[in-house]
Amino acid sequence: MTIIGQPLNRIDGPLKVTGQATYAYEHWEGGQPLYGVIVTATIGRGRIRDLDVSQAERSPGVRAVVTYQNAPAQGARDDSTPWPYSRARPTLSSPDISHYGEAVALVVAATLEQAQAAANLVHIVYSVEPGHFDLAAGKERAYAPKHLISWLPIVPTDTAVGDFESAAQIAAFRDWEQFTGERFANLKSIRQPTLVVNGIYDEMIPVRNSYWLSENLPNAVLLTYPDSGHGSLFQFHESFTRQATAFLASDSPFAPY
Repeated sequence: MTIIGQPLNRIDGPLKVTGQATYAYEHWEGGQPLYGVIVTATIGRGRIRDLDVSQAERSPGVRAVVTYQNAPAQGARDDSTPWPYSRARPTLSSPDISHYGEAVALVVAATLEQAQAAANLVHIVYSVEPGHFDLAAGKERAYAPKHLISWLPIVPTDTAVGDFESAAQIAAFRDWEQFTGERFANLKSIRQPTLVVNGIYDEMIPVRNSYWLSENLPNAVLLTYPDSGHGSLFQFHESFTRQATAFLASDSPFAPY
């Protein structure tokens, strides 16, 4: 007997949909777990000038607030170790900030909600320092690594230079596609009579775009051609010429007339 295709009930289904299922993190072998929330730096580069965790420490359920001032001693960073996951990566070991989002505190509490609430009570004042963002200024110090990881010579590095002009044009086009505020608001401000023409099988400009256009232009007429694509006005040139001529010849301020 095969079970494929059979309407079998999931044993855990009723428990999950009623909120009674026990998930992996709810199995407590060594007692009730604690929850940690990381507080991150809000500047790109600088130094912690003042740090006040007193309110966070007094917040309900908080067991500890760890910062560079009380974090356990850690190994020093050693970049000579080739494998990045084997290097010591000290965290919360200094008031210096080297990047936005760097961990500056760890709040530990009895519940996740308590840890999140207390994390918002950690008050930090920074001394902001200027960052270095000019890649060209460091060009003389640039070098091409021979391998992705020094002890894996079978993975050589490579260099490829793309088409910057095309990429910039595409990026500009994608930016132009984005809208802010009310959707189609600019179209609704156009009051001139407009004739919208499209083929129903147009793959370059799908006909749904023309429907949206005619719906949001307050003074528009939509003309769609059957069994045609992007070249509908050439495929039905006689009809299009007749319709376009009549539209352009009209003195009416109202598009349908």
